[in-house]
Amino acid sequence: LKNGDWWCLIVEGRDPMGRTTRLEPVTWVDGWPMIGRKVTREERRALGPFHKPWRTDDPDVEACEWMGVDTFKKPDVGGVHSITAVATTDEFDAPTLGLQWQWNHNPNDANWSLKERPGHMRLKAGLAKGLWGAVNTLTQRVPGPDSDGFVELDLRGLKDGNTAGFCSLQQPFGFIAVQQEAGKRRIVMSHNGKILGTVENFTGDTIWFKINSRNLGSNIAFFYSTDGETYHLLGKEMNIGKGAAWWCNRYSLFNFSTTEAGVGGVADFNWFRLRMLGTTPSTRDNQVQPP
Repeated sequence: LKNGDWWCLIVEGRDPMGRTTRLEPVTWVDGWPMIGRKVTREERRALGPFHKPWRTDDPDVEACEWMGVDTFKKPDVGGVHSITAVATTDEFDAPTLGLQWQWNHNPNDANWSLKERPGHMRLKAGLAKGLWGAVNTLTQRVPGPDSDGFVELDLRGLKDGNTAGFCSLQQPFGFIAVQQEAGKRRIVMSHNGKILGTVENFTGDTIWFKINSRNLGSNIAFFYSTDGETYHLLGKEMNIGKGAAWWCNRYSLFNFSTTEAGVGGVADFNWFRLRMLGTTPSTRDNQVQPP
């Protein structure tokens, strides 16, 4: 920086949260850039599991005197600037997709739309044996350490064979969804393709789903609501553990069909909303809260 301070951007592996980007201060020592802050060996040993060295039996790692910081004074960039939160919540009011979203596969652009029903993300079911093969799965990273994701879903366009809902996409994955067969609907919670909870004969046309993400995305629980206010746990909490290497956990919206007759069935997502937990007021106030 102009004032002589040095900073670096690095990525840190956080198991199911994937690799997170960190801004770290740099101190030059004997011509070498030291990242973070200087700590004693006792401080390092006392820190939590995500700060422990990969190999505690390695004397070089154990003797390391520098480590990354979790909080630090912001860089002096020569002015005062307002806090800008990363985009997360989406009311789907814009005609183009927000930058916070990524498709899990190359999308079939004929099977999704923000314009056919303004104010909604419309996902049309393609043929798939299960979630992994569902092409138009819309995802964004689960932020940590703790957060809740909410969606509102209009089911009136579903066809028999459709499964539409809300997913925690990692390895293993889990989702809560509505399945339609023979004109009847049921709510299901699935863990890696195995159904762990059901609510039969759901007759509503609108449903609300919530996913709780805790412990840096390691523990996930799934809830449904029939009125948008009271949420009920379905199935059981899922433990992701370390998850897939280098791959972050993702909140995901999906709709697929296991039958040819169900291809083209419509799921209309009215909104996705994120609630961060344990954040500072300045960050939390930038998040749109669910009702």
